[in-house]
Amino acid sequence: MNPYEIIQQHNLYTNDMLMWPNDRCVNNTLKDYNLTFTTPVTSGIGIGLIEISIYLVVGFILREECTSLKKMNILSFFWLLMTVLTGIWEFAFITQYKQVHDYALEFINNDTHVWTTEYDVSYVNPWKLSKIFYAEYGAHADREYIALDNHWSRVIEGSHAMLCGLFAVLALYFKSRSKNSLYVISATVSMSTQLMNSILYMAQYFFQMKDPNSVNYPSAEFPAGFALLARGFMYVNVFWTLMPLYVIVMEYVLYGKEWICCQLRENKHSSVYRY
Repeated sequence: MNPYEIIQQHNLYTNDMLMWPNDRCVNNTLKDYNLTFTTPVTSGIGIGLIEISIYLVVGFILREECTSLKKMNILSFFWLLMTVLTGIWEFAFITQYKQVHDYALEFINNDTHVWTTEYDVSYVNPWKLSKIFYAEYGAHADREYIALDNHWSRVIEGSHAMLCGLFAVLALYFKSRSKNSLYVISATVSMSTQLMNSILYMAQYFFQMKDPNSVNYPSAEFPAGFALLARGFMYVNVFWTLMPLYVIVMEYVLYGKEWICCQLRENKHSSVYRY
């Protein structure tokens, strides 16, 4: 073996000695630690709480960034914002109605609920959230929401999204631009149609509960219980009845105060100029 071959063999041996420990450490690390990442999961209740938390955070940020929105009654502001979010959920419900229907049947057949079923946190996406919560509502509150041959639920949700949701967006936009008259008009349209929508919907629902041919007629398979306690999700409609009435009253009271103050200031200035 010539001197060149001896030097080359020595270098190869040295490189092997240097590289082998590092490779062994890497391999041991990969064996000791599972580097796969899984998306966190939580119950349907957790998904709902995360969604509401995001909604509240966004709302407070909007109020901080826009001083005009701070002048609104805080409950009125957040309910108008909730109406916008609801409009997104409703649009998603209508566009994926068949999927909602199929998932609701799983709840019925397995006697399960969204509240205790586990989902990954991607379900805070309003599109995904709409599917699972409308499925719960259709399975355990209002069966017409999963009736493929009946368009009543989609008419209710679609009209709410178009009228209430759209005018809620306009109301918040006009308020952010300090266009108070247009704000009051838009908020009134949004909340008035929401109130009427809710009254008509609940009246129809109570009529259906007395009709033996209705899917919502109480039965052993689909009980109502005392005061609809067996269909607890129906109580969400209390908010959609009382809150629009609250917003209408509060915003007219606040707008009335502003209008009276403006009139008094104008009268005062006109009196000064007169003399």
